[in-house]
Amino acid sequence: MEKIFILLKNLISFSLFQVLHFFFKRKDQNQNNILLIHTAGLGDLIYTYKIICNLEKIRRYNFFLIVKNEHKGLFDDYRRNFRFIFLDYDKYRFNIIYRLNFIKEIRTYSFTKTFQLNHNRRIVDDDLAIHSGANQIIAFNKVEEKFPKLLRNRLDSYYDSIIFDKPLDIKKKTDFFLKEIFKINPLLKNSIPLNEQEKIKSVHLKVGNIMTEEYIVINPISTAKIRDWEFNQLNEIINYLIEKFDFKILFIGAKKEFEDLDQYSIDGNRIKNIAGSTDILESFCIVKYCKLFIGVDSGFSHVAKFYDVPRVLKVGGGPFGLMFTKESYSRTSEKEKLLFHPLDCFGCNWYCIYKEPYCLTKLDTSTIINSIEAMLN
Repeated sequence: MEKIFILLKNLISFSLFQVLHFFFKRKDQNQNNILLIHTAGLGDLIYTYKIICNLEKIRRYNFFLIVKNEHKGLFDDYRRNFRFIFLDYDKYRFNIIYRLNFIKEIRTYSFTKTFQLNHNRRIVDDDLAIHSGANQIIAFNKVEEKFPKLLRNRLDSYYDSIIFDKPLDIKKKTDFFLKEIFKINPLLKNSIPLNEQEKIKSVHLKVGNIMTEEYIVINPISTAKIRDWEFNQLNEIINYLIEKFDFKILFIGAKKEFEDLDQYSIDGNRIKNIAGSTDILESFCIVKYCKLFIGVDSGFSHVAKFYDVPRVLKVGGGPFGLMFTKESYSRTSEKEKLLFHPLDCFGCNWYCIYKEPYCLTKLDTSTIINSIEAMLN
């Protein structure tokens, strides 16, 4: 039944796309404006900052980046060569007037090239790219195989080129994109503009002096429920942390996750739930200075990775070889421990063939606790 629902949803989205395609044709552009589209999650956008940091040095082009409204705060302190266009993604999906106006607006910039950077393309993303009116329209990846083959081939055919036709981890894709498309050697380390002192002050004003003592950050919820930490197991781990160590424990996440996280507040003196209390960059500061980050495959886990914070991550096999390299699953690291139960179906991108994701649910609690203890010691 679920597969039929997904198929119907895709058919409706594709039909609307086709109607819009009849009205929005390409234009003959001669501007030096280039559009990048990345409407993915927070973790992906951290890697997109590497693209920004490298392309902002090129002065012969004017660069524009479309991102979701909810990630606007990530670019608050950016003052350089990119212009950002913020998209209300859900409104774009369901409100035809908003969609038409948004497409008309981006077409006024007369883009000479459009790059669709999403690693998991959705029809909405294709809609933005293909109707941007650019002379050249290029995608990072082909449409996912879960999409009906006929529609998949049709959508791919609208692009002038698709850079990658096989799975590669996000770092390799990013470096290849910069080297081969824009002919520049990527910087080894990208940076995210962060007015750190001001952000720490505002954290203190909003949630108190939580950063004056050593603390552990826990983020057990992601944008996909299948990846979330099971309550009983996480509760056991929290009890272990309280009994064994003296650190404070901070729960971070989106505002809508506050109530779900509040159920773990078993010790009001040691545990503080600040989900939704801080903005994106304030949360970055909190993660940057924690003693240990414990989480799932979520945006904040990639924030911890970005700042090289010691981290224990329950990742399973869904994103195998994308956000975390295949080598990192077997590599021993002093700063990172990826937790999973090995299965032959790794790389499913969370289209699970079982009644539950055994790569996560069969992971023994003692294994997680041993990893945490090793990191803290």
